[in-house]
Amino acid sequence: MEYKIINNSFNSVEYGTDSLKSTQIAINPAVSDVYEESTTSSIEDVYTRRKMESEIMDMYERSEFYKKYGNEYKKVDRCDMSPIYYYFKDEFMKIGTYNAVEIFLCIAEFFDMNYKILYNDIISLEDKGRILSTLEETIGLDSIFEKSYRLF
Repeated sequence: MEYKIINNSFNSVEYGTDSLKSTQIAINPAVSDVYEESTTSSIEDVYTRRKMESEIMDMYERSEFYKKYGNEYKKVDRCDMSPIYYYFKDEFMKIGTYNAVEIFLCIAEFFDMNYKILYNDIISLEDKGRILSTLEETIGLDSIFEKSYRLF
């Protein structure tokens, strides 16, 4: 029996992980938002954030702030930051499926508010406590909190 393909190199190629070590897959930053599900460590967080973005847009369009700002909601007055935060926080609390950190981040990102100003100057101590408790539960801030005294 004579083989028609004698110089076949099919079986001489290594298909192990060594051949894949030099291969790097990267996503262009210009299109990274399109592939966000592939590049994140938690796809559930991505879907939660997208759902909250659509919900806050619906809430905004029904609110009194829409009459004042319209499509320019990224440039809110500083005097309106507190009423905006508490209005949308209360609306999200009625839904009841989001934690304090998700609500804080969603409002801050939607209205392009400075996190530091919003946290330090706008929200109450009760909200700060909820945010810190949620962060302690989710990412474990025990090493940071063990050096400080609890106020609540």
